[in-house]
Amino acid sequence: MATSLRVVSPAEVRQLCIKQDPVDPDTLIKTKVIVDEVRVRGDAALLEYATKFGDIQAGQSHIVQKADLKKAFDGLPQEQRDLLERTANRIRSFAEAQLQAVKETQVTVPGGTAGHTISPVECAACYAPGGRYPLPSSVLMTVVTARVAKVEKVYVASPKPSQVTLAAAYVAGADMLIQVGGAQAIAAMAYGTDTIPMADAVVGPGNKFVTAAKQLVAGRVAIDTLAGPSECLVIADDSADPAIVAADLLAQAEHDDDARAILIALNSSIIDKVNAEIAEQLKTLPTAEVAKNALKNSFAVVADNIDAAIKLSDLVAPEHLEVHVRDAYQYKNNFRHYGGLFLGNHSAEVLGDYGAGPNHVLPTRGAARASGGLSVFTFLRVRTWLRVDDLPEVREVAKDAVALARIEGLEGHARAAEKRISEVEPAPQPVVPLDRPLPLHVPEDSVLQFALPKGRMEEEILGLLGDAGIKITIPQRGYRPAISITGVDVKLLNPRNVTQMLHNGSRDVGFSGADLVSELDCHLELMLDTGLSPVKIVAAAPEAFLTRDLQLPKINRPYLIATEYGNLTQKWIKSKGLEARVVLSRGATEVFPPEDADFIVDNTATGSTLKANKLHIIDTLMTSSTGFWANPKALQNP
Repeated sequence: MATSLRVVSPAEVRQLCIKQDPVDPDTLIKTKVIVDEVRVRGDAALLEYATKFGDIQAGQSHIVQKADLKKAFDGLPQEQRDLLERTANRIRSFAEAQLQAVKETQVTVPGGTAGHTISPVECAACYAPGGRYPLPSSVLMTVVTARVAKVEKVYVASPKPSQVTLAAAYVAGADMLIQVGGAQAIAAMAYGTDTIPMADAVVGPGNKFVTAAKQLVAGRVAIDTLAGPSECLVIADDSADPAIVAADLLAQAEHDDDARAILIALNSSIIDKVNAEIAEQLKTLPTAEVAKNALKNSFAVVADNIDAAIKLSDLVAPEHLEVHVRDAYQYKNNFRHYGGLFLGNHSAEVLGDYGAGPNHVLPTRGAARASGGLSVFTFLRVRTWLRVDDLPEVREVAKDAVALARIEGLEGHARAAEKRISEVEPAPQPVVPLDRPLPLHVPEDSVLQFALPKGRMEEEILGLLGDAGIKITIPQRGYRPAISITGVDVKLLNPRNVTQMLHNGSRDVGFSGADLVSELDCHLELMLDTGLSPVKIVAAAPEAFLTRDLQLPKINRPYLIATEYGNLTQKWIKSKGLEARVVLSRGATEVFPPEDADFIVDNTATGSTLKANKLHIIDTLMTSSTGFWANPKALQNP
């Protein structure tokens, strides 16, 4: 048996730290038999194995109810009750701080909103070792943390639980305790039996059979980590106290024969001093036999400087990392891989073990490269959601989805995305062949008065007419274009004026958006919906003004709405039963909130301007596109 750390070279450290599977194949095979039996036969198999391995006596109940947990607590000396409660409170405070660090969120995405929610699993099962050293501290670490995460049902499994373990389960808030250990307990918790609830998360340290069982049920349930033998790595310079370093390494070595203690020293004399202290302290350590066996797995290495020491530590990725160097805190962010970090000579790893606050259930044997220790996050699910309510704006995303789906050969996916595109891209309307008589009544020797809107719709309409063989020439800075149809007079007007003049009869036919026809309450006949310039008239509000679920908040005054659609907005206000006042705007309506209006009613084609101004669509009043309209008096009588 070893009484000191063997010294290795930096080159040897890599070989010593080659990642091994957390469970050897032989143990995994044996464990699978037990797990499968409990999965298939439930309580019958569980009790058979529990009796066979000495967890309980034949006929003994395997469940300790909450009332009996309380009796165990009440039967402890006052000082032990106080001890458990103080420790639980410190663990709880740290876990609550962690919980505050993760929040639900939402962001604006093309066509709508996306976000994530934070919610706990419904049921958690917490394993606490029995064996040589029962760990009531692990009960506190796991159960308290699950309760802070707001898990609805939490219970413990621990073989041959001591009174303190039962009391710890009560203090931590467990619903019950199962007096069964090993692979049979893990299987029962993962799959459920008639007497044991099926858990959604199974956590806590254990022996190799517990770890093997967790590996087998992972995916069926969430697990914390596949814990192996405990380990501690200490980095020390000449400011470190050799007696303290030796004590901390032995504290880890006494866990079990497979534990590992590692020292990275910045000069060789530190190793000599620490080894002398280890030999001396072993003489009076009650667990010396176990620690000596563990020292056979342990080693020391000299690093040229702190940067080299950090690289060696990251290579090991230890469960516990203690930094006993000058100004240790300055290196906090330099380390990349560890389970728990303890900075400075006074920051003993054992303080973390016994409830300073951070959790002591940590990844071992290099697993810290990929995961952290147990925390409230272990019991939380981060789930995303997506809400699309602006189909024109999501059109590009849908088209990309179609293209990617077809690249991947998933035609059903592509067609599902195309359904969304078809809702905002109506099939092309047939062009009215204007070289044939239209159903218009134009008196002999009269001229057909045609109104053409200038601005946004002008170019698209000219293209449409061009496709129909009608040529319109617009002189520079002129508003009376020439048209290649005899007997037609064309005037280029503001879109709103086009609609008004069609309504009052000064123009016979013209192009206008359906939104303006409705807004101005005009009585016109739609001859053709061109499908051009599609827009939606929407109510949109600053996200900061809305409630958490993106609804209008209740306020103690009328809402103030900015819009150029006064008539449509008043109808919408009445239909919604809102108390609101309207401020009429002309252009750039989106700049009114938040100082000059609570929200707006405006038209949008893609929603990009609204999005750029952090406005969220709360309702759609109507959809609109460019139509070819006629004054009813210009139509022939039937």
